[in-house]
Amino acid sequence: MRIKIYTFLVAITLSVLITLAVLLIRSNSSLSMPAEALKASEEFKFDGNLKARISQAKTLVPYLKNGMSKTEVLALLGKPDRVFQEEYYSSVIYDVFWSQTIDVYFDEEGKVFHFEGPGIEFLSHYDRNWAFIRLGMTKEEVLSRFYEEQKKLQGGKIWQYYNPKDPHLYNIHFDENDKVIHLEKTELALNSVQP
Repeated sequence: MRIKIYTFLVAITLSVLITLAVLLIRSNSSLSMPAEALKASEEFKFDGNLKARISQAKTLVPYLKNGMSKTEVLALLGKPDRVFQEEYYSSVIYDVFWSQTIDVYFDEEGKVFHFEGPGIEFLSHYDRNWAFIRLGMTKEEVLSRFYEEQKKLQGGKIWQYYNPKDPHLYNIHFDENDKVIHLEKTELALNSVQP
């Protein structure tokens, strides 16, 4: 009788341990990073040494990806210093050093659509802000990001943006109610001239 109870308890214990191991592996699968990055992640989340955070941030920013969930971002960077909610998106901000931050932006479904931080450079103001232009925005909302109407086509139904340092042409199409209905980012040929 004792052997049966002992065998039963061992079987339950093994079952629980295997289940916990599987859950642990699944929870860490989104953070499959080298040991150096895992160490930087833990230090970034818990250390608080702002000088050290610059190096940690530069190590961690390459692991941010569009499409990540908020849970994955929190697993990588920890609790944010600030959280914001806007009409079309939400964002979290992590202080790195003085005015340097890691900013992560989430769409309506809670997925990353844009991020900025140490080591990330943009080709132009338009390149940096393109991800924030959303279908359904008004012309005024577009201007809050792009600041000007650079070139109007088709009676103002298409706004076109270009910067010589950026090899892209940005077109924003509006409907009859002056709301964004189509976004078009086109890579220009190397020898093309300004449109």
